[in-house]
Amino acid sequence: FQRYSATFSEPYLFDTQFGLTNSLYYFNRSYLEYYEDRVGDRFTISRRLDPIWRASVTARTEGVNVKNVAAYAPDAISRYAGWHFLFGLRGGVTRDSRDSFIFPTKGSVLDLGYEQVFGDYTFPIGTAEYSKYLSSEMLQRKDGSGKHVLAVRSQLSVTSTDAPVYERFFAGGFRSLRGFSFRGVGPVENQLHVGGSFAFLNTLEYQIPLNAKDSLFFVT
Repeated sequence: FQRYSATFSEPYLFDTQFGLTNSLYYFNRSYLEYYEDRVGDRFTISRRLDPIWRASVTARTEGVNVKNVAAYAPDAISRYAGWHFLFGLRGGVTRDSRDSFIFPTKGSVLDLGYEQVFGDYTFPIGTAEYSKYLSSEMLQRKDGSGKHVLAVRSQLSVTSTDAPVYERFFAGGFRSLRGFSFRGVGPVENQLHVGGSFAFLNTLEYQIPLNAKDSLFFVT
């Protein structure tokens, strides 16, 4: 896996409530099913509605190359070999009341989005993600550090059956379902993962700090 990116972000464009982010990127990944190269540009304009609500519009332009497809791969994978062009427009709203972006101990974040993708393939992507963070004053040090945190997370993703394999949904991994390998959960054909058009994931995570600086945690 290799990833290269260059990102410019201005959260208060010209001292207004508008924000701008532009990211150029290239990455390649090696999966059991195939190798993937992806190069693109993602441009986002956002508008802060109040201290916790924000709306955004994102445009992405990508070239995706699917290569080295497994010889025994089913048609759900092999027919997408080669280069493809995608252009997506996404609208979204976010509500974020977390006390910290990196190590939240209370509050919640809700993200809703809809993207319409054009190019070599035309398909929609709808997403909804909600995370809630809970902590108790009884389970912390006297100075307020050392908090035990319970995180509740739900993720819902929907696309159409026209979506190519590299835009379908795979579960597994620490950012998805812990205890499963990356992309290790989902529909399988010929013992290869082909991805799904619907995903509904729910997790509970309990976090305990292990050192005085709250920089090392035990998580289950």
